[in-house]
Amino acid sequence: MVIPIYPALAELIGEIPRGASLTILNSARRRPWSEAGLESAFRRAKVDAGEAAAVAAGDSNAVSGIRQLRFHDLRGTAATNFVRAGLDLHDVATVLGWSKAKVEQIAARYVTAEEIGLAMVEKLRRNRPEMESVNRAVNR
Repeated sequence: MVIPIYPALAELIGEIPRGASLTILNSARRRPWSEAGLESAFRRAKVDAGEAAAVAAGDSNAVSGIRQLRFHDLRGTAATNFVRAGLDLHDVATVLGWSKAKVEQIAARYVTAEEIGLAMVEKLRRNRPEMESVNRAVNR
């Protein structure tokens, strides 16, 4: 699995002496998460998300799907969101440490053709100024 980091974070990590301990995730108390603490925080977040989903949907059954989620499901959620954003399936697989086939399986189940199409249109829209510059340079 690859965890992309911004240059500013890479610089901070580079300042830590070799052999020193590095904690990336801290609790609200500024202490490293324990396994039990992280599980407890995840459970609380699921309850909060379930309540919000029930209110938004006007349906108390909306809570049941969220209660079934596990911490490990976050990686699949990330894959779904990456594909919905129009990222390349191979790139998503590389970052998540999965095969391309696994990402395709997730995408087929959770991402609609409409979402993929909208992401493609958005990519084209964002790249349009760059494409226009290239066209002007070529057509001189």
